[in-house]
Amino acid sequence: MIVSTKVRLRLAGVLLALGVAACSDSPMAPHATTTGSRRALKLVAPSLAAYYSNFSFTLDPQSPHVLSFGPHKVYFPAYSVCDPATSSYGEGTWDQPCEALQTPLAITATFTLEDNHARIDFQPALRFVPAAASDTSHWVTLTLSEPYQLDGAEYSIDWLRPTTGEWVDESLEDPTMKAWTNPVTNSVTRRIKHFSGYNVTAGFVDDGVDIETSWW
Repeated sequence: MIVSTKVRLRLAGVLLALGVAACSDSPMAPHATTTGSRRALKLVAPSLAAYYSNFSFTLDPQSPHVLSFGPHKVYFPAYSVCDPATSSYGEGTWDQPCEALQTPLAITATFTLEDNHARIDFQPALRFVPAAASDTSHWVTLTLSEPYQLDGAEYSIDWLRPTTGEWVDESLEDPTMKAWTNPVTNSVTRRIKHFSGYNVTAGFVDDGVDIETSWW
């Protein structure tokens, strides 16, 4: 039987595709692609389930706490929460004096992913007792564990402004809220002065480089 050149080329293409599929470790394994200047993401979290979780807890404001929510953490110094019954709340109030909360308070934290980065929601609306820039022991800090490997880029933890839906890097106005990274725990941490029903996310500062992941 005579096989035309066009048919032979088609058969070769099919066989090549089958060979590539056979060499893959798993047909559903994540496959990071690199196109031009795009940077690949390497998944390091054992499970993404922890990034879609709800946690409820009762905060005792009279003693310091490190509260863990799956792989994430919030550190509260003693008497660091403003009493929501008597304090003001909203942009422009974060550094205003307030009465410290004296009694336990129930708080809910919700974690999701936003553009492949950790995201958090807190309820109810709270702000924290102002502390001097040099008084780091009295800062409330948030640590978000990243599901993909930190790669040396500069990271921030941004706040979602509820009135506009805009992600805001608060460290641009207040350097004490600049984030730092821990490559050992693959996490991003920064000081926070408030939290509520809006969200905090860990992500790259815009460096003009796209990030792409794909699946076989």
